[in-house]
Amino acid sequence: MKLFIPIFLIAFLVRLIPFSYVAYNNPEGLILFDSEGYLNLAENINTHQIFSRANSTQQLTPDISRTPIFPLFLSGIKIFSNSNIVICFILVLIGSINAILTFKLCLLAFNNQKIARLAALLVAIDIPSIYFSSVIMTETLFSTLLVLGIFLFMKREITTWNYLLSGFIFSLAILCRPIAIFLPLLLLTIMLARTETLKKIAIFLFATYFLAGLWSYRNYKTFDTFQLSSIGAINLYFHTSASINAEIKNITTHEAQANLKTQLQQARNWTGENYEIKHMIAYCYQNSLETIKNHPLLFLKQSFIGAVYFFAKPIRNYLDLYFGVAKKSYSDIGEKKIQANVWYKFISQTSSLTIILVFIQIVFNLIILLGLIYYLIKNLNNTSIQLFLGVIFYFVVTSMITEVDGRFRVPVMPFIAILGSLGLYSFMCKRSS
Repeated sequence: MKLFIPIFLIAFLVRLIPFSYVAYNNPEGLILFDSEGYLNLAENINTHQIFSRANSTQQLTPDISRTPIFPLFLSGIKIFSNSNIVICFILVLIGSINAILTFKLCLLAFNNQKIARLAALLVAIDIPSIYFSSVIMTETLFSTLLVLGIFLFMKREITTWNYLLSGFIFSLAILCRPIAIFLPLLLLTIMLARTETLKKIAIFLFATYFLAGLWSYRNYKTFDTFQLSSIGAINLYFHTSASINAEIKNITTHEAQANLKTQLQQARNWTGENYEIKHMIAYCYQNSLETIKNHPLLFLKQSFIGAVYFFAKPIRNYLDLYFGVAKKSYSDIGEKKIQANVWYKFISQTSSLTIILVFIQIVFNLIILLGLIYYLIKNLNNTSIQLFLGVIFYFVVTSMITEVDGRFRVPVMPFIAILGSLGLYSFMCKRSS
């Protein structure tokens, strides 16, 4: 307990200070592009008992683009308080707890308090993790569920109860962000390596996918599709396919997205009925896969850039909006790839505070990545290292279908921090000896 208190306090204070400033001076900064949809879902759950993103002026129609855990989390808070500040304060607490979970997970895996403290400190002071702990988005809750699920799965004396509880936590993570739907299959390979009984494997898989199965059935009854969410098809169509089309036609990504939206509307006489959702999803997948098939090299190029961005790209325009120094911050997403123009706009249209925070992030990410690479060159035989690498690789691959930035790194930052801490600690020990 003595070790947890300083870790929690550091993580809590570095989140509380910027959050308090923004809550007082720029409360609009707590809301991001997807936040309104989540808040509407929570409000409609409480008021109308329907899962709908419609606001008070729109017709209430069921939604398939989101999954229920984060809206239910928000609706639970809204029973006691309708304040966005209260919601974000609870997320600040959850983000601080995630630093403690990182410490416990690292200690469990490698039995070294110094490495565990370093990993927890890196999560505590990571700027994207701090930022997403105080805006109404899924990243903080999802990351905490992910780390907790892995921690329970890795317990030394794993029991049926641990597998049941771990599977349940993963089920919540899947219904928080459906991108995690196939992650438990990675853990299944570890269970097979442990030569676990079929009973334990069945219990883990049942606990993991039972809730997801119920939500999938709800979507089948409502939209005639077993898809957990339509967001995967939408991202593939409006991000991956749009990016490839933008490069082929030498237009901006925004222009390519507008063209694809028109193409989608013309492809079928959409009336907005629920039964049409499955056709829209199928069309988006089919069109996107056809685009990838026809331009595989462009897809591979963009995937490689996305992987680099996943590890190295700092958050930037989020910060100007957060602190209220820019009501509409410049984003290079959608601009033509003229590097000089991008750098000019970065310097001229970004606040001095954000520029400083961007360079801090670049140095921070570089140090962690060098530590990670330094350690992994000679240490790949450890099962925990293989698991953490597997989790990171899974999210690198599944994040490639959209424009990747520092936001996508947040859920797996605890695992990156642990592996980076192993390398940094090993390097410091070698230098001191």
